[in-house]
Amino acid sequence: TGSPRASKHIIDTAVPFESVKDAVSKFGGRVDWRSRRTQSLVEERSRFAGEDFGKAETAEELENTKKLIAELKMNLQSVEKDEVEVKEEAERVILKIEELEQDIVGEASIEAKTQLEVEKSMHTEALSELELMKKEVDALRKEYASMVSGRDTAINNAEETVAASKQIEKAVEDLTAELVATKEALKSTRAAYLQAEEQRSGVVDEESHNLKLELEQAEEELQRLNEQVLSARVLKSKLESASSLLHDLKAELAAYMESKVKEECYEDLKAELEELKKAAQEADEAKSLAQAAQEELVEAQQEVEQAKARSTTLETSLMAAQKEIEAAKVAEMLARDAITALEKSESAKGNNEKDSSSLVTLTLDEYHELSRRAYKAEEQANVRMEAANSQVQIARESELRSLEKLEELDEELTVRKESLKIVTGNAEKASDGKIAVEQELRTWMDEQEEQKKASEFSHEITPEPEPEPVPEPEPEHEPLSPKEKHPSNNPETGSASAKTKKKKKKSLFPSKVVMFFAKKKTHPTK
Repeated sequence: TGSPRASKHIIDTAVPFESVKDAVSKFGGRVDWRSRRTQSLVEERSRFAGEDFGKAETAEELENTKKLIAELKMNLQSVEKDEVEVKEEAERVILKIEELEQDIVGEASIEAKTQLEVEKSMHTEALSELELMKKEVDALRKEYASMVSGRDTAINNAEETVAASKQIEKAVEDLTAELVATKEALKSTRAAYLQAEEQRSGVVDEESHNLKLELEQAEEELQRLNEQVLSARVLKSKLESASSLLHDLKAELAAYMESKVKEECYEDLKAELEELKKAAQEADEAKSLAQAAQEELVEAQQEVEQAKARSTTLETSLMAAQKEIEAAKVAEMLARDAITALEKSESAKGNNEKDSSSLVTLTLDEYHELSRRAYKAEEQANVRMEAANSQVQIARESELRSLEKLEELDEELTVRKESLKIVTGNAEKASDGKIAVEQELRTWMDEQEEQKKASEFSHEITPEPEPEPVPEPEPEHEPLSPKEKHPSNNPETGSASAKTKKKKKKSLFPSKVVMFFAKKKTHPTK
């Protein structure tokens, strides 16, 4: 062989190794790191499995996820470097085993055989560790891929949340504008309703005033008709006295005729007869005037009753119109009665001309005038009734529309307020979650600093007889800086000694990964 130690045949007479751990520690390796690393990996994987990366709802969590992914990349790189170092260590162990085999070719030393067995076991263990490291690297790559997919999902969820919040803000602004417009429309509707009420009250007042004027005119006409009735009664008394006088004169004329003085008194009697005829004619005329005055009095009384009915039923226009229609029907009935009386008077006149003074006479013009008045009164009553009904119906419909629109706007406003309240509550929950995460992160950092100080203090007080490689103390300020956590990434540290490299082998699962899982655990799930 080409090795310089092959020709010396040096036999090691030191105390045999008591355990595999001592043998490994002699060559700068570690035995218990795999169990510790496996346990920490199991714990972190359980933490990682319990986290939900698909429910990030805010931009703050999205940024934290990006930072954690970057840290995980750096951790993966450090793990790959550790894998390379393990491979180099395995190669060195193989070389040592070959050298030892060359040294014990011609020797039968038990110590050399034991050392050979130890080297073989170390070689086997290094190979198993190399396989385990490869599996862990594959697992980390899979976890990294799942985290990348989780980051994409978180980005999409955050974008959807931002878009939804913008849409809600826009909807709230639209609802506010619509509410203002609706309030203005409601004010205008109320103003129009009040104006219509004022106009309606003005119309009612005007009609009341007109009816009062008509009532006053009817009372004046009634007074005038009463005066005419009194005069007719006076004429009737005169007619009765004239009739009695005529009867007496006729008796005297008969007696005179019987006393044969017809020739002497003929001219006088004739003159008196003419005067009596004139008096009878005047009596007939007075009787007709009295009858006409009585009819006008009846009509005036009916008109007065109608005026009183209209004035007392202004609050209910429909009842007033119905009473006017009834009054018109009464007038028409009276006209028909008058026509019937006229026909009877004409028939009675043909039978007995002497009794014609006791009948009631009604002309055709008076009948047409009464019919026209009845028709006109009925039309006016119908028009007033329709106008009143239409005004009441329009006012009710306008009020109903305004109330329905107001109720719809109140319901829509309530729904929008509830949605705005929900969005505000979600934002407050997100802010509270952020504050809680920051507080837990500070607490965790303080605990880590205290643990580091306690471990350094214990190592200084109680040193072990064969100390294991201890990692270099990290700076106390800025514990989250990746440059200080991983000095191997700095090119100035590339020329460090072999002892420093061996000490770095202790942190095969970097604290940054632990930091990542701790951060993810403190995130509030929503």
